[in-house]
Amino acid sequence: MDRIRDIDVGVITIVPTEIRALFQTFGISDQDRVPRDSPFDYWLTEFHCVKANRRVTVVVTSVKRDAGNTESGICASYFLQDWYPRLMCLVGTAAGIHGKARIGDVVVPSKIQDRTLRVFRDGKFSTRGGSSHRPGLVEGMTKVRTFSADEFKLEYGSALTDDISRAASAAREKRLAADEFSGELQVLDGSLTSDNVLIRDEAYFAGIVQEVDEKCRGGDMESAGFVNACQTEDSDFPWLICRGISDFGDDRKDDSFQLLAAKSACIALRMYLEKCIDMDRLPQNAKAKGTRGSLEYNLLDQAREAFQAQRWEEVCRIGTVVSRLLWVSGQYHLRVEIGRLVADAAGYSSDLRTRAKALIDDLGWTNYMLGNSLEARTNIGDGERMAREVNDYYSVAKANRHMASMARQEGKLDEASRFLRTARTFAPSIDVGHERIEMLGSLLVSEGKLMLAKGETEQAVGRFEEAIGVFRDSGDRIRQSKVYALLGKAFAQLGKTEDALRLFYEGRKLAFSMGRFDEAANDTSLLIECLGEQHRAEELSMAKEVLQLARSEGLFAEVRKWKVVVDELAADKHESVGRR
Repeated sequence: MDRIRDIDVGVITIVPTEIRALFQTFGISDQDRVPRDSPFDYWLTEFHCVKANRRVTVVVTSVKRDAGNTESGICASYFLQDWYPRLMCLVGTAAGIHGKARIGDVVVPSKIQDRTLRVFRDGKFSTRGGSSHRPGLVEGMTKVRTFSADEFKLEYGSALTDDISRAASAAREKRLAADEFSGELQVLDGSLTSDNVLIRDEAYFAGIVQEVDEKCRGGDMESAGFVNACQTEDSDFPWLICRGISDFGDDRKDDSFQLLAAKSACIALRMYLEKCIDMDRLPQNAKAKGTRGSLEYNLLDQAREAFQAQRWEEVCRIGTVVSRLLWVSGQYHLRVEIGRLVADAAGYSSDLRTRAKALIDDLGWTNYMLGNSLEARTNIGDGERMAREVNDYYSVAKANRHMASMARQEGKLDEASRFLRTARTFAPSIDVGHERIEMLGSLLVSEGKLMLAKGETEQAVGRFEEAIGVFRDSGDRIRQSKVYALLGKAFAQLGKTEDALRLFYEGRKLAFSMGRFDEAANDTSLLIECLGEQHRAEELSMAKEVLQLARSEGLFAEVRKWKVVVDELAADKHESVGRR
């Protein structure tokens, strides 16, 4: 299984239109998706780089949430944890400034003006601006070997004929002047401003051009966060940004030109990567040399800073995105710390729904996993009361499911049954479709576990089988993978060994396909336990695969554990061969 993380280029984009343009320009299909245990989806492709005279590897992803510098920064931070690129790129659309760019032009900024920082003084907010320059090595490559206007026209002329024709019709309808749209697209240098403001009045740019940066050609809502994440990784980490101009931030702003702008930006990016950037001159990512990053600590620092600055919404957004990763990776203490920040920030902003979720999951269930049973129950109880107050039935059901799990593990089976009945009462009222389906499937699993505890194995089998169907039909492969081991163990208790083995194999295969180490290791352990001495060669091979997965994930404690398993199986195999 290929677990390589050392790649040449990482590319981030934002909205669905930009994703579609990126896929088309780089020849990506959904079959190129790379399984990764991450909140973000990744696709891997490659193409020939003229400058390096070799194939370069490119992994792309998208923010998957509303546009914003916080979201782009989080996405870039996750990317730099999941992959080890030499160059990070941001591609998409931006608002342009009249006289500085036209619709469809691509701005490739050498400087980003960060307008996200605010100062409150004398009864009003003002901007405390900062700027980030493109790293010198990338800057030099884009200046020394660029491509001409004719080369760019040759590329976009064949790819964007229909898009330019549609844009021309829209321009006539909107009565755009020749200096706003001409159909002749350019690649422009200069700078971009980046803020957390959706621009609906072009007067926003006036002060920036006159007082801050006369070379500014437009603005977006993602570049500052993206660059900050790159600079957090390394102060001179190579980055490149291509933004197609889709509007002028005025009251005519709509989506008429968004696809054209997104495609032209993607074409320009690909040309830079193919013709201008010498990948072999860029330094190898430090993590590819054996070091590991500190994404979670970086995000925790960002959350702390936002909390100190009383940016409550930002704290909640960071916590919401990072919570799942911390849970899956077993970093429970960090999850509790961020959970406290989110719960307090949500309290200050009167966001009871977010506060309830943080209390129930990040603080409640995580504290239970850390052995803090009393604190866990207090947090979950407080969270459930708030969730009821705002009719958040998903959180109410989850709170009761957690309480049921705690009661079951403590042998209080009747109490666990009561909590599960309450959870099932609220589950059908969950208004968000995927949350309702996830909760109903998870309740089936919890009911199956309780039935196993009561010795009702036949009934438990039915619940687990139904849960697998629910998760499979909803495309929730992560939760689906966790049920196979439970169902297999239930079949083993019934003496149906062949069925149990089949499920352990299926669960193991699914877990490996997603890079889910915990479930791959669990199913492998169960297989080794069931197969016996006559299958030592197969068991050794499977254990080696788990060991390799642990190494690729940097799970050093698991590496040591599975190295012992591999050595013991190898010794047993040698002894059994000697006896024969």
